[in-house]
Amino acid sequence: MRPPARIALRAAGVAAATQLAAYVTSRKAKRTNAVDVFWGPGLAAIAVASAAGRAPHSSRADSWLLAGGLSLWAGRLSQHVYRASQGRGEDPRYAEILRDTTELQRIGKVFLTQGLGQWFISLPVQAVAALPGPSGRAGRAVASLGYAAMVAGGVTEAVADAQKAAWKRRDDHGPVMDDGLWAWSRHPNYFGDALLWWGVYAVAAARDRGALTVGSPLAMTWFLTTATGARRTERMRGDDPDYARYQERVAFFVPRPPRNTPTAGGTS
Repeated sequence: MRPPARIALRAAGVAAATQLAAYVTSRKAKRTNAVDVFWGPGLAAIAVASAAGRAPHSSRADSWLLAGGLSLWAGRLSQHVYRASQGRGEDPRYAEILRDTTELQRIGKVFLTQGLGQWFISLPVQAVAALPGPSGRAGRAVASLGYAAMVAGGVTEAVADAQKAAWKRRDDHGPVMDDGLWAWSRHPNYFGDALLWWGVYAVAAARDRGALTVGSPLAMTWFLTTATGARRTERMRGDDPDYARYQERVAFFVPRPPRNTPTAGGTS
């Protein structure tokens, strides 16, 4: 079996095992949103498995740098999601998606879909493990830019999550979080996540045929902005006048300076 096919099958097996663990955990917790804790670790596990089974002609350094970077990202994200879900019931997003569904439909809509998503999003990681490393100054420069984007994205997401968590702990917080990064973007955590995966893609695109995995960051950006992320979250606050004012002055996704100075007190 050729390396790309072998690595793809290995990634599929890791995604399937991750989702089986997620399903068992969700049954015990009686909450479908328990699956969210497994999203990052599943992608990191695929990166580690891909690096361990990489083709002999691929770049060992790139494969393990991606595996290490994604493991750090996944560990922080999983811990954040776990803490944020403690003491809370089902996520309203899942309640909406799974209304009037059977158990088999729930498995298909959530666990099968997330497993396929993990496999598809990880295509650049698989490509790095299967293809020869970047050659020439241009290829190395693109890969370096990719690593820089990964770091910038991971830090942005972590800082945004920490700022939101600190705001929630305050007794005097306002109705909407608009301090820090949240004054420049209504979803800076999602933006940071997307930037990280565009960085992963750049590392893959630095080698021949690696650019063909562009569907991965496009899909991740779509998930984060539209399918399960920002747009769905904002629809749940559609009747909130404070949030409507926040929308008027702060960018939706890509950060930019606010249109005017937010009122004091902080407002998500």
